[in-house]
Amino acid sequence: MMIEPAVEKLERFRNPDFWHRPANYWFWHRVPTEDEILEQLTTMRQAGYGSFQVAVRLSWPLEEYLSREYLAAVRTAADTARRLGLRMGVYDDYNWLSGHAGGKTVAGHDSFRESHLFWTASTVADGRVELTVSGIHATDVDWLLEQGAEWVFEGGSPHWADWELQGVFLRSYDGEYRDVTDDAVITRSGPNGATVAVEVPGAPAGARVAAALSARCATSRMIDYLNPAAARRFAEVGLQPYVDALGDHIGDTVVYVFFDQPHSCFWDWTERTGTLGASLMYSTTLREAADRKLDGGWRGILPSLLFDDARQAEARARFFSLYAATATDAFFGTVADWCHEHGLLFSGHEVLAHVGSWDITDTVIADDVRSNFGMDYFAIDAFRDVTAVDARNNDTQLSAKFGDSVARAHGRSGCIVEQYYARVEPGTHFGAGQWELRLPDMRAQAIRHHLLGARQFLEHAFWLTDGDERDGREALFVNPRFDFPPGMNFEPWFGHHRAFADESAALSQFLDEFEPDTDVALVYPLSTIAGYGPAHPAGAHFAVWAETMARHGVQYRIVDERAVVGSRSDNGRIAIGGARYRCIVLPGVQLTPADGLGEALAGARAAGVRVVASGPTLSGGDGARERDGSGEFGGVGAAAGPPAPEDVLEILKGMRGDDAIAITPGDRRTLWTRTGRDQDATLYAAAFNDADTPADLVVELPEGRWRLSRWTPSTGQVDTRDTGRLTVLNVDAQEIVCVSAVRVPEDEIPLTAGWTLMLAGREAVPVSVETPLEEQLPEPLEGAVTYVQRVRLPQGEWELVLDGMRDAVEVFADGEPVGRAAWPPYRFALDRFAGRDVRLEIAVAPSAADRYYRGSPLRGRSSMRSGITEPPRLVRRPIGK
Repeated sequence: MMIEPAVEKLERFRNPDFWHRPANYWFWHRVPTEDEILEQLTTMRQAGYGSFQVAVRLSWPLEEYLSREYLAAVRTAADTARRLGLRMGVYDDYNWLSGHAGGKTVAGHDSFRESHLFWTASTVADGRVELTVSGIHATDVDWLLEQGAEWVFEGGSPHWADWELQGVFLRSYDGEYRDVTDDAVITRSGPNGATVAVEVPGAPAGARVAAALSARCATSRMIDYLNPAAARRFAEVGLQPYVDALGDHIGDTVVYVFFDQPHSCFWDWTERTGTLGASLMYSTTLREAADRKLDGGWRGILPSLLFDDARQAEARARFFSLYAATATDAFFGTVADWCHEHGLLFSGHEVLAHVGSWDITDTVIADDVRSNFGMDYFAIDAFRDVTAVDARNNDTQLSAKFGDSVARAHGRSGCIVEQYYARVEPGTHFGAGQWELRLPDMRAQAIRHHLLGARQFLEHAFWLTDGDERDGREALFVNPRFDFPPGMNFEPWFGHHRAFADESAALSQFLDEFEPDTDVALVYPLSTIAGYGPAHPAGAHFAVWAETMARHGVQYRIVDERAVVGSRSDNGRIAIGGARYRCIVLPGVQLTPADGLGEALAGARAAGVRVVASGPTLSGGDGARERDGSGEFGGVGAAAGPPAPEDVLEILKGMRGDDAIAITPGDRRTLWTRTGRDQDATLYAAAFNDADTPADLVVELPEGRWRLSRWTPSTGQVDTRDTGRLTVLNVDAQEIVCVSAVRVPEDEIPLTAGWTLMLAGREAVPVSVETPLEEQLPEPLEGAVTYVQRVRLPQGEWELVLDGMRDAVEVFADGEPVGRAAWPPYRFALDRFAGRDVRLEIAVAPSAADRYYRGSPLRGRSSMRSGITEPPRLVRRPIGK
């Protein structure tokens, strides 16, 4: 057994590959020259990046995207990257919002432009009602100002066409719905909206009538994500040009295609009612799927979308399940297939409601992102080869944990985290970014991401230029200076980036050496959110559980509620996917995708799994929550809001197994951690003291004797020592701790400390048995030397084993010869000294190299490693040997 970690692990730790090194978006604002490409890519390499993606920004003329000059420059970038040892991904669109290809997808194909479902409601008067859709505006584009509108819409404004009545419904006082579509007609339609007249003779005055209408935005460059033909067209006009230009780089220098937030616009309008916060994507594909797969078909599901009726939550959940499947298959499935046909991996990230937050129902781009791809992040990830998420600002947040969780649900691990910065100062604009970003703050954020599941830290961004002197709101986005800064290479601290990059890569590689522990399964309440919307308390409950566990070292994974339905439990564990958990938490889970969830939870409870819930129950009540598998009840009801963090920690006390490693602070401070083990049963732990004060961290191991190695990501140094069950490490503020532990078998005793060295004509001096003699002695080695230590030999048949030895050796015990060896194996039987305290002497005869070459230029680059360089071991000899 080696004293130090395996050579292969050390090599990976000290020389991580490009997947573990930081990457960047390389913002291009014009065509770069060959000299600029060489200079900037050389700078990237020197700064410690391993890969990049060329990202064309809004300052680039839209009509010149994918031009011959642009693609030639991309090819030059790939050629240069290959020479420099960098890798490259294809950022798949102009600016962002993957799918439009700078407007080329819809050019000449108006049917591929985004279509949406709108709805409106009013009350009956004199047996008729008039319903209007007006004031339509894209809330996400509103934030992008005039320059954003010019990018998204031809002519800078939306115009609507092809208005079609999808369904009209009368709601009676007892809450029933009557289809009155045949009694309705569109009386006015145009680029800004439409009006519907409904004749309902006999309906009581004040009764509510709601109508759903679809329309196509005739000027939008955003596409119909529900239509596979639109996705194929996007691949043809937006991705194929890269493959044609990059040629033999595809699958080699150029590894993957990266999509960035594909979504149609988030539309709002004056008459919007109900629980949905934005229009829904619409296509005949969706309508036909609903007719085939939903009870009552398309018309039957519409009332659940038009009226604010809690009784319709289950129907809405069923609809959104179909909606998400239709959209993800049509867009992600089509583009993924194209990538695989062309030898490229498929990666990228969708719109995440929780970006910058722990709350899965939070709002960033839109008030209700269900209208995009239904928030079905597990389904989207099924099409990816490399999971990616985005993260906003340096706030602690869920992104990396969710990304890693969905990746592991599909047999992969880790994710790319795109880190961007938005301005949050009052009176300014998010696009103005954060030029005040400091490297220590970004470093801390990268470390948190890594510990929560990030493999690669993708920086937003490395800039070709830093813009001009224009200032003010009118310059946002089109002036590179105010297009989500900072440009990392224009920060005065960028000269220190290499140290950050090396540490980030080493930490990421260390974390990849082991499988994380899985004590708690945190259920993603997708059906509940789909049915009730972002106002449901499930989001707040989920946030408390997720953040509290992450801050206090409870090892957990987010799981798909559908996977829980198919789970099995035994011996105090519930198996979900490829992991086993001691506890499952249901935060505000009020709706389920199938009846089997309750049955699976009952089976888990019977098997001794702790089943915990907070918020509304599956039956819709707000009663007590079960704390453990024993049938004891307690906890916090829905009316009382989410549990307090201290309650979460109390409920989850004792979740760690007796055979696991733990690393905890001596106080109650936040400590971001990851623990686990590899296939060889080596235990691992990593922690980040995310505070401004030092801390004492306790490393707790199972009972026994352990060989503990501390890995330092910033230097590549690995230090090893033997320890018992508890070790206390004093760490500085903002310091990372990475340790691995190998159990020392009872039939092995390492002899690490207490050695002295005897040299001819000199007094004995202390000596290390982990460092070559040349690095310890001030004078050249003149001949043989002797290592000495008093050793208590246990009873039994024992051998002295010298690992890593390359010199001639003779061993003595109490002056009696034990054996000689000049080549491996270096094993010396000590049977006749068993049970005695002996003076152990190891006489080592090295080469003459140190005597004759030390200080001479003739030595060259060859190194000399004489003496004992790995601690000797006493090993119990197996029976029969």
